[in-house]
Amino acid sequence: GAGEVREGTLDLRLATRNLDLAGIQKRLHKTQLAGRLALGASPQTQRMTVDLSQQRYQVRFSGALANRVVTVKEAYARAGNAQLATRGKVTLNSLKDFSIDGRLTNFDPAQFGNYPSQLINSRFDAKGRIDPVIQVAGNVQVTDSRFFNMPATATGVFSTRRADHPEVDLNIAMNVGKTRATAKGTLKDPARLEWIAHELTLAGASLDELYKIVSVPLPPTPPYRISGRLLQKANVWEFQKFAGTVGDSDLSGSFVVDRRRSPQFMKADLTSTRLDLADLAGFVGAE
Repeated sequence: GAGEVREGTLDLRLATRNLDLAGIQKRLHKTQLAGRLALGASPQTQRMTVDLSQQRYQVRFSGALANRVVTVKEAYARAGNAQLATRGKVTLNSLKDFSIDGRLTNFDPAQFGNYPSQLINSRFDAKGRIDPVIQVAGNVQVTDSRFFNMPATATGVFSTRRADHPEVDLNIAMNVGKTRATAKGTLKDPARLEWIAHELTLAGASLDELYKIVSVPLPPTPPYRISGRLLQKANVWEFQKFAGTVGDSDLSGSFVVDRRRSPQFMKADLTSTRLDLADLAGFVGAE
């Protein structure tokens, strides 16, 4: 490309060919993007714009730094019909205040790289600060999507619980196939993804559909509804003090999945005061 410096202002106009995103992240598909980059700087403002494309791929970015505020006017990526668009702002003060909002349209991670295939249509927004402890509040809405090859919708609200610790309270409602889930809980450690759902309710036509969603192999059952407390730490999940119904039977107790083992290990301790054995036929392979 070419550029110039004039009266304290830098202006660069660059072009690129055969830019391979797999060189940045190995799981991304190999690309041969071509297009233009523009960089500019003055004592007051620094700016960058990027516009790259290749057949079914397109990447655009436009951002600037001025008055100690980083503004991303547009960050856009497309692979086939899958699109991601977002924008945001970070203030370079002592708290690092930020805000972001965006949209996923027919988003399928598999179109971008070696990721599981999904179809996501979603809007999201978040705001907060980074220092001295990250604080965040936001919303997510998912409509007309497909998770695990099943129709899906979801809503979520999240906000930091304490000013001195990065705990995040979550309130989530999700429908996937014929499975419905609601959860109110706390992400205890966002870095380690340790999670406690103080109130988790699962309901659906059959427990076996959970295998497609969370890879826990459960047998076919009549319609069910159970509620309890979910605790996740590392690769151990505990569904504690749950109670509900499966068909005409009532069930309560605890259920543990330990994914540190291979194959994963499951243990359940169940109690029933009204048990119809037909409701548990799938567990024992009997009619």
